[in-house]
Amino acid sequence: MRPPQHVRNSVRGQAGTCHLASRFHAGRRPQTRRGGAIAVVRESTERELLGWIEAGERRIIVFGHTPFCGTCRVARRMLEVVEQMNPEIDIYALDLNFAPEFIQKYRVRSTPSLSVFEPGTRGEPRTAYAMQSVPYLLDFIG
Repeated sequence: MRPPQHVRNSVRGQAGTCHLASRFHAGRRPQTRRGGAIAVVRESTERELLGWIEAGERRIIVFGHTPFCGTCRVARRMLEVVEQMNPEIDIYALDLNFAPEFIQKYRVRSTPSLSVFEPGTRGEPRTAYAMQSVPYLLDFIG
């Protein structure tokens, strides 16, 4: 049995943008992914993130990944769902291939990784390496 036409079109990227993402993130400039879906987890540079973390003024959530990691792709999709469910959460993706200082300073052991830097904690993150499920990630991020 074939899926309905609108489902087949959305898989091919012809259905347009995700209404949840556009409603929750109206103030952001969304990045599009292959297939036309909105990618709400934004890529960031090591220098930019280290500056924000050292300033310690706000909560920073860093998703450490590498481009050819299949588990990282699945984790990124789960984090996009988390961000759509909680619009006040901002998650920044960091390609760990280009972040040797971040890896060394925060002792990143593997990918994918999710590090939560709270203000006032002197840059010591809570880090998770197993992205078990969306409810687990919601609980971990808090």
